[in-house]
Amino acid sequence: MDYLYKRIYCKCGGLKNRGLQIHPNLGISMETRKRKKSENEKEQGAFFGLNQKEIEKGKKPAIVQSRSCPFYKKIPGTPFTVDAFRYGAIEGCSAYFLSHFHSDHYGGLGKRWCHGPIYCTSITARLLNICLSVNKRYICALELDKEYEVGGVKVMLIEANHCPGAALIHLRLRDGRTYLHTGDFRASKSMQSHPILLSYHVNVLYLDTTYCNPKYRFPSKEEVIDFVVRTTRKYLQKQPKTLIVVGAYSIGKERVYLAISQSLQNLNKYLQTLNQRFNAVLAFRPTGWTFSEATGSKLDMIKPTSRGSVTIFGVPYSEHSSFNELRDFVKFLRPEKIIPTVNVSSSGSRDKMQALFNNWLNS
Repeated sequence: MDYLYKRIYCKCGGLKNRGLQIHPNLGISMETRKRKKSENEKEQGAFFGLNQKEIEKGKKPAIVQSRSCPFYKKIPGTPFTVDAFRYGAIEGCSAYFLSHFHSDHYGGLGKRWCHGPIYCTSITARLLNICLSVNKRYICALELDKEYEVGGVKVMLIEANHCPGAALIHLRLRDGRTYLHTGDFRASKSMQSHPILLSYHVNVLYLDTTYCNPKYRFPSKEEVIDFVVRTTRKYLQKQPKTLIVVGAYSIGKERVYLAISQSLQNLNKYLQTLNQRFNAVLAFRPTGWTFSEATGSKLDMIKPTSRGSVTIFGVPYSEHSSFNELRDFVKFLRPEKIIPTVNVSSSGSRDKMQALFNNWLNS
């Protein structure tokens, strides 16, 4: 994932609050970042035909070797792929769909992309051009909730409740089959009232299974945001000169720091004392991986990590569906087939998920 050091400036009482920051190091632990970096280097090395010793020595690739695109990134019966840009030109693919602007999904895109049109939301389209310098001639922006025809297939993008610009991809083929690819998403009750999902039975569901494990039954976004805001207000009342820091991706987690920003609108007397001088730091690390079964939905039981004047809360705020939300979404759609798109590297993991799917669909 991409991380970006951000700072929020919000006008409060005629002053600019500079006490709220989004910090790159809080979204993911140092150990995890090192592991991901190592995995990425190995993956890139293998992609370029380097062996382990060459990778460790930092040898640069001389010849690019192509990789085959995984089946779960291809949509059968169509010339479409989803989030498959790192595989370059894919045989038989004439339309490349991008679910959202996170690097593990757009990897492979850049100013040299020339393999075919990229279909995505208007927000993602702007990010592709501004951040990655993708040539506009290859970017095809689609509005949410509007049906288009691409290569003889009816296509609609639906709000995914993930990061800005993220979309579910709904596809209706000429033969009557209907596919839904979730990309990354957080299932919500509102999705169950969407007209297109109510009108057409989904034959095949490509499902974001990031938290497809019974132990991940974390609270709703709203509950976690409320806890973060209450905690922020409490700490500022104790120490007005507190720097508020939120771990975030370059795109994502916006609701957390916007909620804090809005809360600070009512704390002008504290903001007026800041003037860029802080005596304490209050940080939030919002990710579903911080969820503890022992805490469950009792957020006030979360114990922060404190060192000197720095306090860090790990809060179970995620932009991926919790286990219960996945179950409810699947039971609502009742697809004929479910293809998991995350945690699919081992047969054991795939078998466990399929057992869960069968249980949901038969209950």
